[in-house]
Amino acid sequence: MSYNLNNLSRTTLQKIFYVLEEIKLKSEIINRKRFLVIWIGELKNVKGNEQESVLLNLINDKVIKENKWLNFSFLLKQSYYILHIDNSFFDFFDKVKLQLVKIDKVDNTKKITSHKLSFDVNKSILYFMGYKIPITLKNSKPNAHYIFEHIFTAEDGLDQKYPYREIAEDTFDEIYEKWKIYYRACEDIERKVLNKTGVKDFLKFSTGKSGWVKINDKYLK
Repeated sequence: MSYNLNNLSRTTLQKIFYVLEEIKLKSEIINRKRFLVIWIGELKNVKGNEQESVLLNLINDKVIKENKWLNFSFLLKQSYYILHIDNSFFDFFDKVKLQLVKIDKVDNTKKITSHKLSFDVNKSILYFMGYKIPITLKNSKPNAHYIFEHIFTAEDGLDQKYPYREIAEDTFDEIYEKWKIYYRACEDIERKVLNKTGVKDFLKFSTGKSGWVKINDKYLK
């Protein structure tokens, strides 16, 4: 069997990567000497038969070479392979790692764009990516709550930029003077979303008297 990385599932790729990583780590422990012993059944994340299957496929694809001249199986009960690796191994290792990164990137995008986005004004809870994110943690509502209240109840919709001045006058019901109050409220929102979801760029917002805030367009799809 020859590995076509583009057609493999993430689970299969991950198992291949675990086996490759074990070989790479062992080669580095012995200063990258190209002959090393790999014991079957030592990996926690891959079953022995799966590990052996991956090794045989790698040998068949000439990613690694098996040294059959050295054989001590008659002395040992545990199965093992004595391998020789060269640049083709390290090239394949990098390709598998890159393919896993590509798959994870696609999966993350799907998660982000498939979840509904809403804000419960009465409970002060943001619903995003399947998470419930409390904005008000105590009895009194923070400025972050009123930023959201303005964005989610405005007639212009979620995809608009909302100036701090407008938020101050319409929702905070106060004279707009210090833009940093609203900027810090946006930072508070970013922290709360980040802590729950890992998303670092939920909002876009700016500094200064002409500052504004909006929800990042990629989370409105």
